[in-house]
Amino acid sequence: MNWSISPVFLTQFQNHFNCIADSIEPLRGAVDIFWHDICELGSNFSLGQKQNPELEVLKQKDRTIVYQRDFISIEIGLEYHLYTDPNFPDGFYNFLRYFLPIRLLKTDQLVLHSSVVVDKQDCAYIFLGPSGFGKSTISKLARPWGVLGDDMNILGIEGGEFFVEASHLGQGISDKNLFDRKFKVKEVYWLKKSNRNWISQVFEPTRSFLSLLRSVSGIEWSNLCESDLQKIKDNVFNFSRSIQMKELHFTKECSVNEFIRQSESS
Repeated sequence: MNWSISPVFLTQFQNHFNCIADSIEPLRGAVDIFWHDICELGSNFSLGQKQNPELEVLKQKDRTIVYQRDFISIEIGLEYHLYTDPNFPDGFYNFLRYFLPIRLLKTDQLVLHSSVVVDKQDCAYIFLGPSGFGKSTISKLARPWGVLGDDMNILGIEGGEFFVEASHLGQGISDKNLFDRKFKVKEVYWLKKSNRNWISQVFEPTRSFLSLLRSVSGIEWSNLCESDLQKIKDNVFNFSRSIQMKELHFTKECSVNEFIRQSESS
């Protein structure tokens, strides 16, 4: 992948992207990305938080235009012209959240909307749930275990076993020694805030499959071809059959690592 970058974005690129470009296989393909300041499109174009947050895709004869509130991508063959506003740095990450997941799928990897913590034995615990269900909170409560990521993480399979790694798609990486490493998945929990701490019985297969499927992030389902859709379903199905899912009910005073450890030993 080759990048051509407007000078106003060089610092952001060097600080936040060079560290992951070589570690993500889909970024090694023959793709050229030209990163522009939105002002290059003229005064009729503007980006900002007041715009529609939903991703819109417009397919034309020779190009595809992708638009969200803080980025515009014009795709012509293997060229991607990315336009963002220097005042809204999230545009870069939102572009990556659109650009990467479908390419990760080619190597049987999925981006999960999740938080992941890693215990002292380098085993990973995945916590799932929609925004507001406590993924960031659970990461804070899991100390002294390491936090891999509290928003987006990459799930993959190697040798029949499932591993997870940080995605660095705009989320904070507080434990940099865990970055660019893969950790074997031990447990998966669906989160639910409660007035007491307890763990439900194992989800039945259909519920586990659907809960995982709704946690797959960055996929434009309406523009997905049938083969890619089936590949996502197959990967989610295999994962849901390999790793049992439970529901973790927790309070804000819960010491998550201790509670999980006690539950596993009981």
